[in-house]
This record gives sequence, C-alpha cells and structure tokens, in this order.
Amino acid sequence: MRFPTGLSIGLAAALGGLACVGSGEGPASPSGIQPPRPQYAVTGTVFDSALGTPVAGVRLQVSGTQTTTDGQGRYTALADSGVVDFVSWDRAYEPLNLRRLVDRPGRVDVNLRRLAPLIARFRVEGNSVLARVLDLQGRKTINRWTGTRVVLQGDGFETSLLANRWIWRAVDHLAWDVTIDAGRPDVDHVLWEVRDSEGGEFSVTCEAPSRCDGLPSIEPMN
Repeated sequence: MRFPTGLSIGLAAALGGLACVGSGEGPASPSGIQPPRPQYAVTGTVFDSALGTPVAGVRLQVSGTQTTTDGQGRYTALADSGVVDFVSWDRAYEPLNLRRLVDRPGRVDVNLRRLAPLIARFRVEGNSVLARVLDLQGRKTINRWTGTRVVLQGDGFETSLLANRWIWRAVDHLAWDVTIDAGRPDVDHVLWEVRDSEGGEFSVTCEAPSRCDGLPSIEPMN
C-alpha cells in the first residue's frame, strides 16, 4: 500500500518519537553540583618578624581549617586547591590575612608583626643602663607614665623606675635610645616591662653586661 507523501513523513516522525520512549536511559541531565576541589597538605612555620624566632601557640585558619602552632611554631593543615586565605590572630601580634595559591602539597611560612614595643639592644655600663626600644608599628605611643618600668637588681637590692625617669632620645620614627641612671655600678639583672597606649605589652629579663633571655637576635650596644 502506498501512502501519500505528506502522510508518510508524519508517520515516520511519530514512529521516531515512539522509538525514543523506551526502556533505555536518555542523556543525563546536569545536576549543577561542582565536584569537590582536591585538597593538599600545607605545612609551615610562624615567625616573629622582629626577632626571626618561631612563635608557639598562634591560632591559624587555613582554607577553613583551624590549627595552632606547636612549640617550634610549626603547623600543618589541609587546604582546598586554589587561592587560599591564611588568617591568624594573637593578642601580641597584628591580625594577618595572607593569600597564596595552593596547587600542590607545599610550605607556606608566615611572619607576624608585634603589637608591643621591644627591647632591641641592652648594656650595663658603670652606673647606667643603656637600651634601644623599638616601637614596631611606628606609633611612638609608649606609655611612659604608668605602664612602662624597669626593675634593677643586684646583690641585696632591688629598685623599680618608671619610664618617665629614663632619658629618651629619638633615633628614627621606630626607635628610641634610653639611658637609665641606676645610681650604682653593681646592677646584675634588669627586668623590663614596656607597654604602649594601644595595650601592647612586652617583658624580658636581661643580665649584665648585655644578655637578654628569650631574645636570641638582640644586638649589643656599641
């Protein structure tokens, strides 16, 4: 039997449509869900930018993973591949938000800037204690009246002097040279407590003539 041309075309289209409605699976529809990005192990050390020494106990967030540095300032975290934010916070340092590209396992070291002033040089000379005090943020806001003092110790004596009794000489926008009249030549230990008006605090014990505990990179006075 012969069908008219128009009818045969319509019948073929209908049969083709039926052929598509079968038990077989059609093309998968996109779900819109992105596959997870690969993760890589990131390790590193957090350093004090002024001293160059590792900082223990600093909280660090890497790509949403929170970790804390160990006793040697080291950390390990898993980071999603791509641009990763390294965020840290510690009361003694400026908040940090560092961005790095992570596309393989690797190392990212972090340097933190101190908020508190710092004793950078120290020497006992005769009746005087000499030191260089760094205001690391350049604020020049060291609290000389109530917050900052030095305790001088020797055989059988101890004297406390507030910073308003020190002689201060500006070196540049970051540093002061200070001279403290001890009134005697037998000072063997100096305890520093340095504070600024922003709440930063720094303390260290120094031993005559020019050694300070916890400051391995301290520079001797000339």
